[in-house]
Amino acid sequence: MSVVKISQTSMDSTIHAGHGTVGTTESSLSGIPFFSWRGILVRAESTNTDSIYVGQAGYAPSGFTLGPGEQVEIPVDHSSAIGIVAASGTQSFSYLSV
Repeated sequence: MSVVKISQTSMDSTIHAGHGTVGTTESSLSGIPFFSWRGILVRAESTNTDSIYVGQAGYAPSGFTLGPGEQVEIPVDHSSAIGIVAASGTQSFSYLSV
């Protein structure tokens, strides 16, 4: 009979949430570094006047379109994987690790 050793790893159990603004130059959430268990929820604020695009860092303009008030959960384990950009002007968003 073989023996299996089980190790436990701990992750940061803090809920990370916040707000930001983005213009027409792509930004990433890497300036707000944190890990998540299941993913990161990103919501375009309902007061926005145009859409924002959310996707892989470096490729956000071809990512998922969020109109004002819409949200998406992205299954990533670190905030630096997410890029975000506004279709026009300066738009607001909020995020939450889940």
